[in-house]
Amino acid sequence: MDREYKSKCFDKSLDKFLNHIESLWTSMPIVLKTIETTKKNAQLEHQTFLSNNCEYVEAGRHYIVQPEHSRKNNFHRKAVKNSTTAITIIKRNFLVSLVSQFDTYISDLIKGVFEVRPEIINSSEKQLTFSELSKFSDIREAKDFIIEKEIETVLRESYTEQFKWFEKKLNIQLRKDLPIWQTFIEVTQRRNLFVHNDGRVSSQYLSVCRENNVQLPDGLKLGDELLIGFKYFDLAFKCFFELGVKLNQVIRRNLVPDELEDADTSFLNISFELIDNRQYDLAKILYDFSDKYIHKYSTEDLKLRILVNRAQTYKWLDQNEECKKIVNSVDWSAKGDIFRLVSKVLLDDFEDAAQIMRIIGNNSNVIGKAEYSDWPVFKKFREGQLFKDAFKEIYNVDFEIVEEKT
Repeated sequence: MDREYKSKCFDKSLDKFLNHIESLWTSMPIVLKTIETTKKNAQLEHQTFLSNNCEYVEAGRHYIVQPEHSRKNNFHRKAVKNSTTAITIIKRNFLVSLVSQFDTYISDLIKGVFEVRPEIINSSEKQLTFSELSKFSDIREAKDFIIEKEIETVLRESYTEQFKWFEKKLNIQLRKDLPIWQTFIEVTQRRNLFVHNDGRVSSQYLSVCRENNVQLPDGLKLGDELLIGFKYFDLAFKCFFELGVKLNQVIRRNLVPDELEDADTSFLNISFELIDNRQYDLAKILYDFSDKYIHKYSTEDLKLRILVNRAQTYKWLDQNEECKKIVNSVDWSAKGDIFRLVSKVLLDDFEDAAQIMRIIGNNSNVIGKAEYSDWPVFKKFREGQLFKDAFKEIYNVDFEIVEEKT
């Protein structure tokens, strides 16, 4: 297998997974708002029907529906009930879909492991009968069949066993120092309740959560109905996003250590997009992970890019002291004008930053009008006159922000 395929199989699986769960995350509020509107309209139509056609009894606070209006009244009541039920079901299904996307992602990762490290299949305990073997035209088909069966076997196991499979096959630690694990377990167990038990707490849910030290609400007992709103779904989404990126990074760096540049670039692009979309809490989690566990980078340039992005994440979270600590951990004097500029901006040294802008001028192939306008790191710097004067001097045009990103 050539180098490009080894790298891209992990990029492809992660990009697909993140795209799918982000599509759920962004569409859930829109879908729910639409159904809420339908519900309100149904309630309004029912109320209008009752007011126009039925007698209201003040003492009992109810309407008397005559037989000739019974059918129409039932129609309106059912419309309200259907839209109300739909809200509950749709909320549940979004969570079920989220977990299903993770299952597919795990399947893709296992395939990637076998593609990159085909010798792992030799340790598989799967056996073929003679009749099964006779159906294959070559050894590749037989190998693909065994891989498929291995994946099916792993996916039928609990998530704990799935992670143990990766740990055993690759001789790595995946669950150590992973605070999000308890959230992951609770979300997946809640998904099982939605699919198999109408959302009501089962003995298995309580048992698995307790085994994994999940903090459950006080007083939660067997048979209680678990609900889900966007706040909970947002928590679940961030949990799966975090877990997906970390899992990808650990596995690919272990399997393909000579292709660190692809792993670094993937991490840089994903984490920077979080900053660009102002998802700072999630970005901070990933950057703290990189600081603690990624000890080797392909190039100094990529290492420094990730470092300054970590610093600006803390800055936008109003944790300026931590931002300064990260920036001051490096001597930027010999790191190039772009890094010198960014470090000054992060330290709010805008006067020196403006001078470095002039030194860079308009001949850089790394930074220009678009970067000055778009890079989040310049957000505060762009607001001041020092930046605007330097920009005007370099490009001979006034600086204008045509459109703010949302």
